Amino acid sequence: MIRVLSTKTLTEAQRRMLPVDTFSLEEYDALRVQLHPVEVDWAPNDLLVFTSGNTVRACFPEGVARERYQVCCVGRKTARALEAAGQDVKAVFLDAEALAACVIEKNTHQNIVFFSGNRRLDTLPEALAKSGRAYREKEVYATDLNLQKFDTPFDAVLFFSPSGVQAYVGQNSLGGALAVCIGPTTAGEAKKYTDRIAMAPTPEVEAVLQTLINETIAQE
Repeated sequence: MIRVLSTKTLTEAQRRMLPVDTFSLEEYDALRVQLHPVEVDWAPNDLLVFTSGNTVRACFPEGVARERYQVCCVGRKTARALEAAGQDVKAVFLDAEALAACVIEKNTHQNIVFFSGNRRLDTLPEALAKSGRAYREKEVYATDLNLQKFDTPFDAVLFFSPSGVQAYVGQNSLGGALAVCIGPTTAGEAKKYTDRIAMAPTPEVEAVLQTLINETIAQE
């Protein structure tokens, strides 16, 4: 039996991806998220940049927004949340680095608004600042680490953000566990603590689970 820890609570459909005769799953939320009240101070012709579902939930707390904006984002899950809120998703990227490169090269909007959390990485704002592109950053949610000690080792740990890695290693060692990561920035954080890393091909929970299946079954 392969013992797996998910640092994010999964949906029932996601749990069903892991055969119960092969995987023993434990899960918890490594992060606590607090959404901030958000004042709508951007214009319909601004380009809105979203890098997570939390930023979408903070900006559109009532679901479908009254106004339709032009947006780009990281990840298909974020894009689906934006589309559900009635937004015009112009482009979807695998990571913030790819998003920044496209915005800098092709964006013709006068104003860029970047929504973030308190623990965001510097990739996007540093790239925009270096390019000379004018932008505004709005912090719309805060994340706290949920430090929890686990007494038994795992064969694999699923990570969905760099902060999730930090929360887990705050009380635990990865030891010989395989770190299965949702994207390159998360994998970069995990590399500080282990050389056993597998990265999902797309930034989606389902892709992380499939990567886990592929990697662990291949080793048997």
